[in-house]
Amino acid sequence: MRHLFLPFAILGVLALAVFLGPLLWRIDPLAMDFSAFLAAPSLAHPMGTDATGRDVLARFLAGGRLSLVVGAIVMVAGLIPGALIGLISARLGGSWIRY
Repeated sequence: MRHLFLPFAILGVLALAVFLGPLLWRIDPLAMDFSAFLAAPSLAHPMGTDATGRDVLARFLAGGRLSLVVGAIVMVAGLIPGALIGLISARLGGSWIRY
């Protein structure tokens, strides 16, 4: 039973980090520092920098937030028609299922 909880715990921690990340990590994900391009992880950049000197952690937090929001929108967009089809099917009963 404990193993079933683990994916939800991981998703919860990632969601919390992504949504609270900009409050804790205030570096602009688009800010370029040409003196620190391809820098290794350090205290200033815990996940390092990319080829143009952008902080990888800041970009991870910004991209993760966008990914979770898009995923939630897609989930709702699929849930609404699915629920409507299910409600209509339940209301009509089994008359069309006999075919």
